[in-house]
Amino acid sequence: MATLAGHLVDFPAPGTLRHRPDTVLRIDAAGRIEAVEPHDGPAPRRLILPAFLDLHTHWPQWRVRGRAVIPLLRWLDQVIYPEERRFRNPSEARRVARAFLQEALRLGITTVVSYATIHARATEVAFEEAEALGLRFVSGKMMMDAFAPPGLEESTDASLAESEDLARRWHGKHGRLFYAFSPRFALTVTPDLLQEVVRLARRYDAYIQTHMAESPDEIQTLRERTGATSYAAYYHRASLLGPRTLLGHCIHLSEQDAELLRRTESRVVHNPSANLFLHSGRFPVELLDRVGLDFGLGSDVGAGPSLSPFEVMRDAFYLNPLSPARLFYHATLGAARMLGWDRDLGTLEPGKWADLVVLEWPPDLHDEPVETVLSVLIFTGGHQWVREVYRGGERLV
Repeated sequence: MATLAGHLVDFPAPGTLRHRPDTVLRIDAAGRIEAVEPHDGPAPRRLILPAFLDLHTHWPQWRVRGRAVIPLLRWLDQVIYPEERRFRNPSEARRVARAFLQEALRLGITTVVSYATIHARATEVAFEEAEALGLRFVSGKMMMDAFAPPGLEESTDASLAESEDLARRWHGKHGRLFYAFSPRFALTVTPDLLQEVVRLARRYDAYIQTHMAESPDEIQTLRERTGATSYAAYYHRASLLGPRTLLGHCIHLSEQDAELLRRTESRVVHNPSANLFLHSGRFPVELLDRVGLDFGLGSDVGAGPSLSPFEVMRDAFYLNPLSPARLFYHATLGAARMLGWDRDLGTLEPGKWADLVVLEWPPDLHDEPVETVLSVLIFTGGHQWVREVYRGGERLV
């Protein structure tokens, strides 16, 4: 049984901060939190937080982050699609996936939800790297059977067959590797593919991840091609919405769209850094709050230029003035709720997995309240103070 002592801080509800100073956290042999107890005297001056979850990112885009081309569709054509063609080469995929996942872990992220490319072997390579590093990893082969750029075309049948084969072999492995069927977005997939994705995801009890309502030009193109009244309505017609579906962005929503997402228990992922970088629009927090729709955070590398959860939280504040406690909630327990993992992750309570990040308390902030420390960590690069990272009680950093 392992023990850690320090200042325990977690976020059991949106905007709620729970600070337990001078506390011991005991971890059992299975890697779960066994007890949280007062320390006998002053504990080490360090912060112990739940580890972070990144709910939406693209490991193949790691090398090309920061390429400023807007808007979204032009950026995809000029920056992303040329880069993704490189992953026909499995050794290149392994090199990039390993670097990406190692960096995520170093920053205190123990759960990564990521797209791959259309290449089945590249997708598998990333699973292998996550398996070796000890991460919790949710991923899937990118699916694009319509309007794909040269070099990234695939047939509907091939896309489905390769995705199902990957799901059969990886979903649920070790209890920490999971498959997400991954149609890129409505403009690059056929209705037939979407319907089969729903069927396969239900068959394997797997996740679905896709993009939704990210930019006005994307939405206009969808309307012209399909006659859909909205992005949410289009996905609902395909039965894609639901509690196992992660929807990245969701910026341009009507009240009816938000109500539909709430009613279907669909999972929303806010990607603030990418939204700022591509000037896609402002995420409508007030609308989601009004209808009672929760959300998690994602880095969306490579439109997001950084994997750091602290920088993602900072950018979320620039778009919507949320408190530090609420920002940390959406990066921890709120994110765990989007995966249906909130009984096992996201707060520091007995019975939950010991997924933890240990940060040095910055020396020049020793006399400051913890609320101030968290704010400073968000806005001045808190990742520099990460000292240890645990997944299931195992120290990985």
